[in-house]
Amino acid sequence: PMFQVGQLVPEIDKIFAAKITADTEADWAGMPRRELLDFVVEYFLESCGSIELAQRKLCGMLECIRGAERRKGVPPKVVLFARFLEFCEYDKALPLPMLNVVLQAKRHAQCALLRNQTSVGRASNNKSSRDIGSFLGSRKRMNAPSGGGTGGGAAAGGGAATLNTEHGSAQAQAPQGEPQLDVAAAYDAGFKALPHGSAGLRDLFNGLATAAEAEAADTKRQVRDFTVLAFVLQHRMQREQASALRELIHRAEKREHISQDEFRDAIRASGIGDIDDAVWRLRLVPNTGSAQPGNISGELLLDALGGGSASRLPKATVSESGFLTAVADAASADYAARTERLQALWERRVMDKASEANQTRGIMPKDLDRLGPLSFYDVRMVLQSADPQLTGNVIRSVFATAVELSRACTQTEGGDRSWLLGTLRPARSNLYGGETVTFKLLAMAARKHQLFLLEQQKDPGAAATMHGQASMRSVGRGAPGSPSGMDGGRSTGSRRVG
Repeated sequence: PMFQVGQLVPEIDKIFAAKITADTEADWAGMPRRELLDFVVEYFLESCGSIELAQRKLCGMLECIRGAERRKGVPPKVVLFARFLEFCEYDKALPLPMLNVVLQAKRHAQCALLRNQTSVGRASNNKSSRDIGSFLGSRKRMNAPSGGGTGGGAAAGGGAATLNTEHGSAQAQAPQGEPQLDVAAAYDAGFKALPHGSAGLRDLFNGLATAAEAEAADTKRQVRDFTVLAFVLQHRMQREQASALRELIHRAEKREHISQDEFRDAIRASGIGDIDDAVWRLRLVPNTGSAQPGNISGELLLDALGGGSASRLPKATVSESGFLTAVADAASADYAARTERLQALWERRVMDKASEANQTRGIMPKDLDRLGPLSFYDVRMVLQSADPQLTGNVIRSVFATAVELSRACTQTEGGDRSWLLGTLRPARSNLYGGETVTFKLLAMAARKHQLFLLEQQKDPGAAATMHGQASMRSVGRGAPGSPSGMDGGRSTGSRRVG
């Protein structure tokens, strides 16, 4: 059975809702959560009544995504869904721990989504019948192509409807009919889902600011970013989560001087993380005036964050897909920060081996993966150096998963219709295939086994079944920037979807 892009978005919403329910039941029963690829097959089993038919339906969904990619018409939520299925460039794939964080954020944001939909419904009741008809019509045509949009659809048959993917000034337009969240509520939901003190908070803010839509005549990026920051800070002050910032506002009311360092520290103390100073400096630090050089303007601070400032700011919202993507990118950034030591040890080992072979001349950091993969013994040395408490069984399982991921990769160029079957032989690029294990593949395998995660992020018992499920879960599609065409042989059954 073939899908059209217009059918994917509502189907993905149903799958996410069912996955949240299944995760809750698995946690209650003390069972590991299922990878999304496995879960989708089980989800379709209810309607198909057969594993084979359910797998065929999943393949139809994947083929639809490929067809939309060729026409550059993939809605943001479909792109994110493909990353969770690992049906994407392998360095963009999001294994189960990242999906857990995103679905947790979706749960936290559910109440805000419902309130937003209710307010939209009340507002539409005050419009004329013509306005109501127009609003309902846009909901029904949420996947129809609009002026300036990019067409796309299933790989076979053509004519599949797509969402408008035209980009406005420095921001992507939200798909029509998609639920919207207030940016402050979106940040709060993502903040709760990420681990305490996460290194991805800055990426969360940047992602929401990029995807936000502000009702303002000035659509410059700097204005929109500051609007989002102001809403988030006001929201946290209302919840008594920014006492240091509230103290600065009291000082501004007394016309006391406030330095930039004090304001920067107040932002950090509110739990937002390290925000780029350029976001607020242009609006709060005057070039001339009575304020001392380098100080925050008290009047501008009160205008942006003081009493009644919320009514003066333009409304800023973010689509659900933009919100979920921002959380996913923040979770990935957090994990990347946690594996910096692992990467440094990996690069040092690669350089040592290259030095032994006299291959270090003119080497750039981006060339390290192409120098040749590390063997199992080298990988074991790197992992044990990063975490001496790792057992031999865990290290062997991580390496086996990395090899499965490597063999699951397929190279295509320009949306080639070749079969996505993976390769059992090493690619000439030294980036995948056979037993080629690059750092990106090792990091993904480590995420699958929940290594280097905080305790509250882990799914109890998941690692015990990780290696046994690896072959069914891995559907990566090649390395970015690698040569065109298929490299090496094709697997003959290791991939059951593609």
